[in-house]
Amino acid sequence: MDKKKIAIIALVFIFLGTMIFAFANPKDEDFKGNSVPSKVDEDKTTDDEKKDEETLGEEEENNNTNFVTNTNGDNNADEVVNVVDYYKLALEAVEKAEASLFQNDVDSAKDLINNVTTDQKEDLLDRINDVQNIIDFDKLLKVLENKTNSSTNKDELNDARDFNTSNSIADKLNSLKDSASKTGFEERYNVVM
Repeated sequence: MDKKKIAIIALVFIFLGTMIFAFANPKDEDFKGNSVPSKVDEDKTTDDEKKDEETLGEEEENNNTNFVTNTNGDNNADEVVNVVDYYKLALEAVEKAEASLFQNDVDSAKDLINNVTTDQKEDLLDRINDVQNIIDFDKLLKVLENKTNSSTNKDELNDARDFNTSNSIADKLNSLKDSASKTGFEERYNVVM
């Protein structure tokens, strides 16, 4: 099963889980002490107040979903189709990847970014590429640290230096965006070299 199918299946399960959670949990009014009006009080509620409450409830449910109306050929009946807000989902995935620095989070974010059609897609791609660069550099630096720390003779130490030079580790370090990760890498690199 390819990554796109997995991502689509995951999105369906997330959506279904969110809907189940929303319908299984009581409304916020119950927790605030503002109980739902009784049958006697219900008659006192104006039509405008009812419409406001319905609109508010619909906005909360449609957090990540927009609705598009398509006209069918059957008697010009309208059908409502859910359209997922991929930008919002991709943004959340990028932020998660930035916080965790895990490859799985980066891969998930990349899959979601591929579905984004807005002009903000480039910004998301730049951000996720920065995270990928940090992960890749960390792997390189770990190999260099292992080679250097496990060196027991001059030849092994020279192999570590050759690895450093052939992979242009110093150049890759300088190309990283300024961040706490880059500062940590600089400290680790200075210890090794």
